[in-house]
Parts: sequence; structure tokens; C-alpha cells
Amino acid sequence: MEVVALCNIDAQRARATAERFEVPQWFEDCERMLDDPQVELALILTPTACHAEQAIAALQRGKHVYLQKPMAVTLHDAERIVAAAGKSARKLLVAPVQRLCPLIGRLREILQRGELGVVFWCLTATHFPTTCEGSGFDRTWHYGLMGGPVRDRTLYSLMTLTDLFGPARKVTAMANLRIPVRQLQESDGVSGPLQVETEDNMVLLLEFAGGVLAVASGNYCAHGQAVPAGFIGIYGSHGSIETAEIDPATWYPTRLEMRLGDELSSIEGPLETVPGLRGVHSRLPEAQVYADILHFVDCLRENQDLVSHPSQACHLVEIVEKAYRAARTGTAQTPLTTFSPIHPDAHFPGQGDDGLAGR
Repeated sequence: MEVVALCNIDAQRARATAERFEVPQWFEDCERMLDDPQVELALILTPTACHAEQAIAALQRGKHVYLQKPMAVTLHDAERIVAAAGKSARKLLVAPVQRLCPLIGRLREILQRGELGVVFWCLTATHFPTTCEGSGFDRTWHYGLMGGPVRDRTLYSLMTLTDLFGPARKVTAMANLRIPVRQLQESDGVSGPLQVETEDNMVLLLEFAGGVLAVASGNYCAHGQAVPAGFIGIYGSHGSIETAEIDPATWYPTRLEMRLGDELSSIEGPLETVPGLRGVHSRLPEAQVYADILHFVDCLRENQDLVSHPSQACHLVEIVEKAYRAARTGTAQTPLTTFSPIHPDAHFPGQGDDGLAGR
């Protein structure tokens, strides 16, 4: 694969990035870039509010699309993107693609075999101090009505939960705003006080088919040792399984601990077991995005189905939308969307793969 063009509305940044990475073309206008016939796959890495129009524009021009999370701000826009992908017959992959992590596949396999007995509930965590300040450019949209920690990071937990348990059938939440004013510096592109417009402290409670309950957090706070950011714990009638080690850069689990009665066993899956993350690539910032893109390119080259379908990402947008509605109204919500794998036996890395060690 070859990077043939990049686009940024900041011309100076676009030019500097193109020169740094020897990209032959740079644009200020994404429509012009998408008109370039050399571009076959567009990576849309822009603020959430831009996703729908840019993804649809790319699909209408016959481009394959990798879209950063969340898919869109509203369910209506997410459904528009899915419809455009279907009409274009081009491939659409939406981050985060958690099932590329082999230990997510191993979790799913353990649940399918019933090793934990009847699963009662699951705890996930994505709390983290916000990193929107100090980036060197204006990211104030993270604190606007279309930002917040749930859309920024809780999507990782929600994708994993729906990978493991399928579509959510009920959503409720509690939320509030803990830090209403942020102090920005000149290095952020905007200086002075900023009024935060969306909740920065939310806990979601989800119900899945069969009665499994799950907790997901979205909070701009520090994490702890017992429940670090990226944590997954699943608790059943016969046993439990928890993430014992999590890669801090990707939030992929790298070691699980399963307890069945008095017996404790460990399942290890180093970051290098994720397809494409070998050597220096496992140490890249945002290495999970690199893994997503390599998976996409492999599927294009080999004419294979992607590991996840955009209808799942659309369902996550509705979960978030309904969670905010539940928190603001005090009423539990019922999602109307659903999804299914591309085919019933859609492959998860880690299900029958080599490279994972148990002890």
C-alpha cells in the first residue's frame, strides 16, 4: 500500500506532514482529494461532526472507507453512512475493531463453550484524564455537545461488549458534569476558559439477550490499580475471567486470569499476537489503528470480508444516543437497531489460532 495524499484544513500542517512523510500530494479540501483517482481507500480521521458527510462523499466517489470512532454523532447520520456503503458496494470499516485482538476472541470462545456457567454480569472501564489539552492545535470540540468521554473512549468497551454478547436490548445511564470550565493555553490553539457543554462523568448499564448485565464507564478521571482503564471482568455461576494485563497504548488485553472454583489459570496474548503488530509496529502510537488499516488492506488485496460490519458501529451510535437520553430523562431506553456478523462464523483472532499461551 502507498500513502498517495493527505488533507488538512490547516494548509501549513498539511504541507509539513506531507514533507515529513514524503507524501506526494496534500490538500486543504477533502472533496478535491477524494476526486483523485489514485485514492482507493480513504482514512477519515476527523472530528466526529465531520464523519457523516465525509464518509458519504468518499463512498459516493467509489472509495473504500476506514472511519474513526464514533461512526457519527446521531443514529440518523450513522444509518445514512451504512446506506451509502451498501449503495456503493465499497468496503467500510469503523473503529474500534476490538475483535482483531486475539484475547477478545479467546473471551468469546470461553463464553460460547459455557466455561463460566450462566453469565450474570460484566464490568468494563474506560476512565482516563482527558488528553485534549496540550496537543498543539484546537481540539475544543472534545468538550462540545458532540464530544465527551463516552464518544471518545467508551466506544472501546461498547464494541467489546457487543462482540461478546451481541446487540444491547436495554440501555440506561447516570451522568453529570464534574469540571464545567477548562483552562486552555496558547499551545492548544485557543487560550482562556472554555465552558464544557457535555457530561464528563457517565456510567452506563446495559442489558443483553439472556439477561446479561454490563457496566461501562465514560469519565475524565484517573484510573486505579484494581480497575485500570480498559478493564474487562465477566462473572458467571461457575467462574469468572478478568483482564490481568492491559497494553496502555491500545487498551488491548494482553493477559487474562480465569477463576473456576479454587483453580486460577492465566491466558497470555502479547501485543505481538495482534495481526500486523510485529516488532517496531507494536510500539507505534495508536498501534490499534495501524492494525485496523492493515486488516482493511489485506481484505482489499485478497477480496475477503472485513472482520466486522458497519451495522455494529451503527448500533453503538444508538447505544450512546440512548444512554444520553436515559441519563437526561431518568428513563431506560430500548435500542431499535441490531446487527449480525457478516456470516455466522465470522472469525475472531484467537479462536483456534496459535500464539496464545495458557497456564
